[in-house]
Amino acid sequence: MSPPLLARIRRSAARTMDEAFSEAWSAGRLDELSREAEDAVREFVDLPERVREQQWKAFQTLLAKDKAREPIEPDWSARTMGEILDSALELLTTLQKWTRQLEGTGRIVPDTGRVDRDILTLERMREEALRHWSWPPSPEEIAEWESEDERDSLPLDEAFAEIAGVSKDEWLARVEKRRKELRGDSDHAP
Repeated sequence: MSPPLLARIRRSAARTMDEAFSEAWSAGRLDELSREAEDAVREFVDLPERVREQQWKAFQTLLAKDKAREPIEPDWSARTMGEILDSALELLTTLQKWTRQLEGTGRIVPDTGRVDRDILTLERMREEALRHWSWPPSPEEIAEWESEDERDSLPLDEAFAEIAGVSKDEWLARVEKRRKELRGDSDHAP
């Protein structure tokens, strides 16, 4: 499974930002670079809040897959959460690198303190996620999940009987009757 789209976009934005800032720096276009850095800071403030929203959506996707009994790659949630957080961190640390370089020349880029705070927030979020999403799971955890699935699931005939609101024996009798009807050896006329 590939990383979430927004994570890929953020990684691409970080590379593009780094290349553009490096080019402007090398050409001595520091005033232009300062304006671009200020715009980038404004663009990416509150990134941790957007990351939280993405994590929530990823978690809802995981729950929906589980509810629909769709197969889930064992490390899907950890990789997804990791990609979401790492791409945001990559973007902000790239921005932080360039704002600090500019500040070293005496230029002031407004709100760089927010970038620093957002990086710390994302790092804390990452640590928290790693504490709760330990992957890959141990063989014992996998065995426990599999046994929970076995305990929670019914054989198909029992599940269909439950859905139809009848006993398993009644369900099997109905199935047999329908098979006979379809084969044409029913005692009843259709």
